[in-house]
Amino acid sequence: MLQRPTSAETAVVIRVSDGKCTIVGSPGRWIGAWPLEKTSFERLSTREFAFSPNGESWTFVSDDPAAFAKSVGVVVDLRSRTRFGLGERVRKAREEQSAGR
Repeated sequence: MLQRPTSAETAVVIRVSDGKCTIVGSPGRWIGAWPLEKTSFERLSTREFAFSPNGESWTFVSDDPAAFAKSVGVVVDLRSRTRFGLGERVRKAREEQSAGR
């Protein structure tokens, strides 16, 4: 699900290949394509990502977060303000990634 600042949440397919990111909505509605060097991705949580094409900020939840993160080169930051609970966050992140496969 993709959430853009100016529209409702939409189910989309995000493809990353040949140096570009292409987003197609359902049913087959073209949303856009951008060169990877003009986009940025940030992992907000285990399954949620921020995508910034042309300075806009969109968020989405990936069905396969591990594969998507690998394709765009982002990682989840499991650090917190304290060291307590890190093991539990790592276990939870691994479980969520395994469930998404």
